[in-house]
Amino acid sequence: MTSEIREDALTGATVALAAERQGRPNLPSEECPFCVGGLESPLPYDVRAFVNRWPTFPEGRCEVVLYTQEHDATLWSLGIEGATKVVDLWAERSAALGGRDGIAYVLVFENRGAAVGATIPHPHGQIYAYDTVPPNPVAELRRGEAHGCPCARKTLANVS
Repeated sequence: MTSEIREDALTGATVALAAERQGRPNLPSEECPFCVGGLESPLPYDVRAFVNRWPTFPEGRCEVVLYTQEHDATLWSLGIEGATKVVDLWAERSAALGGRDGIAYVLVFENRGAAVGATIPHPHGQIYAYDTVPPNPVAELRRGEAHGCPCARKTLANVS
């Protein structure tokens, strides 16, 4: 899997293109790979993380996080206990990915709905580990630094 990093000519934004992702599963044409017994979840689970088979970035830098084995659930329907399990797994996997050499930024996001490109309706999110800090977080950090935020100043000191 290779992705290509480009600059959007209109906005100047850095974007990653991964043409191979077009081959990922689209439901309802097949059984859900995230449900128990499916390709990605052969055994029962509460929450689960695994390396994305159709990643945007190489070298295991993209992971899928399954929030529950209940196919029609939503993050907010999990209640405090269920949502805490999801957040704890986000934190664990973010720390593991962020601790790898060459990783500058980790992004956790919920992947819900066709409008954002989700091809599987099962409740899940993803974690991307970037080798550079993307422009929007850098801009937010710079704005925070300008307003005296000590965390922004400390983090910007490590941004190339």
